Amino acid sequence: MAQFERSKLKKQDVIVLRDARNNEIHKVIFPNGIQVGTGDNDFNSGIIIPNSSDTPEDITDSLYVVGGTLYYNGTAFAGAGTSLTVEESDGSPSVSSVSKIKVSNGTLTDDGSGTVTITTGGGTGGGSGDGDSAAQYVVLATTGSLSGERVLTAGTGLDLADAGAGNTATLTIDNDVVATVSGTTFTGNVGIGGSPSTALHVLAEDPRIRAEATAGNHPGFELSVAGTRKWVIYNDPDESDNLNIKNDSTDLVFIDQTGNVKLRRDSSALKMGVGNDITFTHDGTTGLVIAATPISINSTGNLTLDSTTDIVLSGSSAVRVENDLYLDSDSCVFRMGDGVRDPTFTHDGLTGLVIAATPISIDSTGGLDLSSTTGDINFQDGGTSQLALDMDGTAGEIIMQLKVDSDDLVIKQYDGTEVVRFTDGGNVEDAEGSIIAGCDTVQNILAAQLFG
Repeated sequence: MAQFERSKLKKQDVIVLRDARNNEIHKVIFPNGIQVGTGDNDFNSGIIIPNSSDTPEDITDSLYVVGGTLYYNGTAFAGAGTSLTVEESDGSPSVSSVSKIKVSNGTLTDDGSGTVTITTGGGTGGGSGDGDSAAQYVVLATTGSLSGERVLTAGTGLDLADAGAGNTATLTIDNDVVATVSGTTFTGNVGIGGSPSTALHVLAEDPRIRAEATAGNHPGFELSVAGTRKWVIYNDPDESDNLNIKNDSTDLVFIDQTGNVKLRRDSSALKMGVGNDITFTHDGTTGLVIAATPISINSTGNLTLDSTTDIVLSGSSAVRVENDLYLDSDSCVFRMGDGVRDPTFTHDGLTGLVIAATPISIDSTGGLDLSSTTGDINFQDGGTSQLALDMDGTAGEIIMQLKVDSDDLVIKQYDGTEVVRFTDGGNVEDAEGSIIAGCDTVQNILAAQLFG
């Protein structure tokens, strides 16, 4: 500590503050305004040096204050705007000769006397002074010293990582809960209107996902597995804005704007049922094969099968028509048989039927009736009438008439042996050609045999 020469000391008046109880000195006040306290209590502690506007004449070994700056022997201790320096933790960069630092809702001020004052805002912000009185604070945990503090917590889909004092607190998105964006790509789950439980979750009364493209382009959706595209669903403006479904390379299903559906591959099949046991199969050309057991077609109106060629009903057993069968055109033909289908039933263009077959057998387990509303039954050979039965003759007659001139009526035994011949001349002859009877006699014999 500096020593003063005795020659410079002189008697002077001072004010001495003593304790009246024990006469102890608590503070000494000098005429120049310097106060020296004993430091035994807050009121009298410390040294007070008055602030002057002028520098003393003799500054040697002197302690004095000028303009708020403390000097000793002419050298400033603090103040003069030089004592406060702001720098980063590594010392660079730094800013010196600073008298005040402003921070959020507060200031750090060098008052010029070597004292730095920290001032914070008042009011609801939890502090006082010339800062923002309405300031509010976000903290990681309650401190109890800030009345306006709020605790920051991580909500759903967020993680909060605190690196400790002097470091950072970082909020990140949890990819296991919500989606994040990396560049232009979403990763994680995408939720719209609710918490996603799957890769894409849309929650609304009438949810819509819209893929919009500029005119002439192909908006759609792709389905991929492990980076490999499996399916594409897209609108095709090149085909009247039809909806197309394709695999990675080939269009397979087509739906037009009127609702028509097309399978776009030859030999494609439409399958139904748990076991895919009902199929509609394209035959590779222009045909369709329907496979099912059984197949029922129910129609409240007409059921029309229309073909420019044949309609084939094929079954391993019978093809059965339970009700009436109509061939609904004049001169139509009902054919039977394999290959040339030579047995035919032909409509004659009017009301008749022509049966063509070789041979024709009529087999009845009961009676066999041939009925004609005119009473006429004709027997033909190659379309030429040979024998006619007129069962509606006059006066109750039943007439058997040969229809070819000069023909005879011959009766033979089972082995082909001729028994009797009715000649065109009206005679009855035996096998040797001998006349058994004339015309009148024949008539009488036949009448007797037929009518008794």
